[in-house]
Amino acid sequence: MPVPNSKSVAVIGAGPGGLIAARKLLKSGFAVTIYEKGPRVGGLWDRESLINPDMQANFSIFTVSFSDLAWESIEMGTPPAFPKAWMVEAYLNEYANRYIPDSCFQFNTKVVRAERVKPTLGQGKTWKLTTSSKKHIEEHVSTFDYIVIASGYLSTPKPLPCTLSPRLLENPPIPIIHSTQCRNISQLMPGISTRSSVPQKVLVIGGSHSGSEITTSLALQASNFHYSPSLPSVHTTDIEIIHITPHQMFASPCFPRDYMSPTCTFEPFEYKVFDRATRPQEPLTHEFGLTNPQENAGMKMLMQTVVNGSVDSETLRNDLPPYGVVSETYNQFVQDERIRVIVGQVKSLNLQDQNTKAHAHSTVTATVLDQNGQTIELEGITAIVNATGFNSADSLSFLSSTIKADLGFDPDSARLPLILDASYLSQRSNVPDIAVLGFTGVNWGVMEMQARAISRRWSGEPIPEDAETCKAVAQQIVQFRHAIKENRRSEIPQVLFGDYIGLMESGAQDMRLRRVNGAFGEFEGMVCPARYIDSPSSSSSDDDDDDDKAEAEKMMKLLQTVQHRARTEGLYLARAVFLGLQGRWTSPTDPDHEEWTFHPRLPTRRGFEMEYLAIGDGINQDADSDSNSDSDSRTVFRYDEVHDQISAWTVDPDDALSAQSLAFTLKFDRATEPSACSARVVRGESGGMLVDEEMVYTFGFKGCWLDGFRMQKEMGDGAMHVVEFVRPGEDDGVVVEDGEVDALEGVGNKAVVQMIDLPSLKLES
Repeated sequence: MPVPNSKSVAVIGAGPGGLIAARKLLKSGFAVTIYEKGPRVGGLWDRESLINPDMQANFSIFTVSFSDLAWESIEMGTPPAFPKAWMVEAYLNEYANRYIPDSCFQFNTKVVRAERVKPTLGQGKTWKLTTSSKKHIEEHVSTFDYIVIASGYLSTPKPLPCTLSPRLLENPPIPIIHSTQCRNISQLMPGISTRSSVPQKVLVIGGSHSGSEITTSLALQASNFHYSPSLPSVHTTDIEIIHITPHQMFASPCFPRDYMSPTCTFEPFEYKVFDRATRPQEPLTHEFGLTNPQENAGMKMLMQTVVNGSVDSETLRNDLPPYGVVSETYNQFVQDERIRVIVGQVKSLNLQDQNTKAHAHSTVTATVLDQNGQTIELEGITAIVNATGFNSADSLSFLSSTIKADLGFDPDSARLPLILDASYLSQRSNVPDIAVLGFTGVNWGVMEMQARAISRRWSGEPIPEDAETCKAVAQQIVQFRHAIKENRRSEIPQVLFGDYIGLMESGAQDMRLRRVNGAFGEFEGMVCPARYIDSPSSSSSDDDDDDDKAEAEKMMKLLQTVQHRARTEGLYLARAVFLGLQGRWTSPTDPDHEEWTFHPRLPTRRGFEMEYLAIGDGINQDADSDSNSDSDSRTVFRYDEVHDQISAWTVDPDDALSAQSLAFTLKFDRATEPSACSARVVRGESGGMLVDEEMVYTFGFKGCWLDGFRMQKEMGDGAMHVVEFVRPGEDDGVVVEDGEVDALEGVGNKAVVQMIDLPSLKLES
């Protein structure tokens, strides 16, 4: 049990930041009270908060976690590599149940005011908190020695950053909602019947993760709108989705290619982005600064080449920094023209003059200034989704103007509202008795480092953080603010303090944390929370320290097992292939196999994460079948993440949208080529599955995306029947040309160019 130190702390917010702060403070013996305005823990991850419970996190379980709780310790079965929001909520619930006594929580309680009070003769508390709750009519006052603000940087949705006509402000006749409110595409089409032929045009405004996430979600639902058997009838409404983003976005899949592997390998993107081996084999410092056109060009070349396998000259026509997002399907929906992307800014939204009194036919015209300075008029908009992000001011509304001034508060700086120059960007050096978690970097590992730092400082343990370092951070925050206000866009990086590896490593060195490297060497492998655990202290028990280490070791073992399986067993090959199948394919080699189109839809059977209805024009599903119908051929393809498996299902002859029975699965072997993999067909029901040794699928990749595939079957007479499929317009077979990938190894804000060979692959009949 921790040794009490008689000091008290108020933690405002019960999201990830509040929970990890409470955990570290409790370990150090502080008396902790957590104020949460909602009914339970979770913060943004709470099921009734701003995040869709089914939204996939943009980081894996190895990053979305704390060092002292492994995901395998959560009772939910095998966790996916990238968890859904409701799973993150379950993780936080388990964390709170395990480490924080119920008596610490004050739910349904809002902090109204936080004021500094003068202690009498050096004694007494220094903070007075006034709170209100649903249980008590009157406000309640409590006093504390310290305050932790973990109320959330992403607290209040921003308004649309453009001019709106009066009727759109007062009583809009079309849906205008924030991305956090959008759960189903039906919200954007009120009154539209299942047989309606009225075209729908949805405008999504805003870049970064929220913009790409809601856009891909709507695109999937629009496809499902037409191809799902669960809907009452086939919809004929044409749905166009337009995405306006102020930045040139680069969407990386969750599992990109590992170009350092001699064979075709896919693994979670953090394995490379956060790889300690990309930095020098020496103690690191946290680096930061403005960017410049040269660095921007290099990063754009890297991101596009790694993802797409080539560089589009259009990418380098401006000096702006790239904006990376994590999305497995955004690029495919854009390629399929299900999403139309315009890089620019919406200047105005105006209600069109209609000759009908029916609001259902009212539309909006959007005036957009694109990245080339050209004005675009988008007419016929029937719904608008605001995905422009959040303001943080409301998270600090309970602080007095004096305290805000002490913290360097700037109400006009949404991205950097405070000057937090100490304790790994969580405190201001001249205000030592208050901390703010999650306002400068919301990565869970960073928040854990911040929580360790404030716990140590308030316990009287020194941290080697000198005045010059704090001064440099404060000056950099001011420089970032000026660049943002002056719209010097080419100098503003996507993540202002984005040196995650440097911050984590320097924090571990400064606080002398124990390392859990597992099979990794000291200077290699993914940097994640589980690699750093607290050193034993006088305020913690040996059992607690052993338990923390066991959880971290469990997490590191899973991380390294996943990496080993990806490199030696072909784990995630099936996923990469399945995602790459979306859209249209044509066969230039066989007149009987004209075209496939893989239409994504929501899974129609439990146990599967993704599903297509594949419709073939002139396609014969079985290479040795004698049947050949003039009508289209249909197959349902499903992906099972737990087993990393693709399966194909026949379609019910009485219902052209419903799957009937299992036709075959694909058994992927470990890849032997740098840019290709193969799979054998396994036929029959469970318990009697047999590998068809005579039929093989081969899949070729360009960058992270499927470039083409072929079916090869040995016929009864010994002849080989080979059919290739490529994207329409690509008639030269499945080719990945010889080339080079410019990989930038980040050293602070400097870029080191490293050449990685991409051997050629040509699949010919």
